Amino acid sequence: MTDRPSPFYTDGSNDFAYNTISSRVPKIVLDVIDRNHFSPRITDELKRLADDMAHNRPIEPPSSTTPDADHWQAAYQAHFKNGQPPTWLDTVWFYAETLLYHFIIEKTRYYETGIDPYKPFKEEEIASEALWKLLDTGIGIEGEPEEKLHDVLALALWGNRIDLSMAVSMSHGVHGANDDDLLIDDRKKLIPHLLSAQASNQIHIVMDNAGTELTMDLLLADLLLQSVPSATQPTQVWLHIKHHPTFISDTVPADIWQLLDEMEKRASSRELAQRLRQAWAQERLIIVPHIMWNSSSFAWELPLQNVHIHPEATRLVITKGDMNYRRFTGDTSWPADVPFKEAVGYMDVPLAALRAMKCDALVGIDQQTRDALQANNPEWRSIGKYGLIQSNL
Repeated sequence: MTDRPSPFYTDGSNDFAYNTISSRVPKIVLDVIDRNHFSPRITDELKRLADDMAHNRPIEPPSSTTPDADHWQAAYQAHFKNGQPPTWLDTVWFYAETLLYHFIIEKTRYYETGIDPYKPFKEEEIASEALWKLLDTGIGIEGEPEEKLHDVLALALWGNRIDLSMAVSMSHGVHGANDDDLLIDDRKKLIPHLLSAQASNQIHIVMDNAGTELTMDLLLADLLLQSVPSATQPTQVWLHIKHHPTFISDTVPADIWQLLDEMEKRASSRELAQRLRQAWAQERLIIVPHIMWNSSSFAWELPLQNVHIHPEATRLVITKGDMNYRRFTGDTSWPADVPFKEAVGYMDVPLAALRAMKCDALVGIDQQTRDALQANNPEWRSIGKYGLIQSNL
């Protein structure tokens, strides 16, 4: 097996990682301030956080009072260099970015108030007409289970373009996708695997964004519950979500229930919402928030059982979006001849990754394709135009 390449750093060796921490996310922090009514003290702390990132100051120690304090304090010590704390622009990007969003939760005192600092952003999207038109399109898909899964998996993929922290990705929309945008399409492997009679009855979706993407993921969950046979117990769909708000639009429990409430207000989506609520009541749809999905840990650093994914019962794990792709593949660019299956070789369950590309992390794309895309647009990996449906099957 090829050795796993080092993850991206914020030190300028990867332009996108450097620009994210030095410029893009400090602006996000200031936008969060503008969209909320924080106290002067919280506002000052957030402004200082943004300024520290932009000016490459040392990362401050994390709080000892949050539920995940042990993880962040250990990670902080692990990233010391020569006995000194790391600076924002000289450390592992995955660590820096996840820590940034932890700091926003810490400094806004989320665990004391329960107030989602990104709620104003999320409310704006859930009120958009485009979201509900797309859901109506998805509900209207007809055909045999194979055909419906083919189309709904595509909607679940391209729904990932609607990421409130990435305006360039959102600009491509969902309806604008075409066949050339999908660089790898493993649906021919995934759909027969899902529809075959097996003893394993659990399908796990590791979720990403609320709003449009969550809407498409719930549509997919409903279709899986209706279509996937199980030789033993009833089919279950497990929705793995963040323990606390992060990355502006990532899904937390309140987002799911709010969306179901909104769906029930509309005649076209009421039946879908009611089926999902019934599946939840029957413990066929299971919502699983876990602090690991907010952490700086890569997937191989934590046994799957710790996040309630049990290999013997699992038919498929579906990961959504860039952050999960980075978490499972190592937040790096693998050599062109390394297949996706090898990069996730530590996984002992079937895995599929659905992702609109919004950063440089990549595996499984041959060199000829990379060169052609690079010649057309040097930023092709990070603009959200292109998508991947990859599997280790």
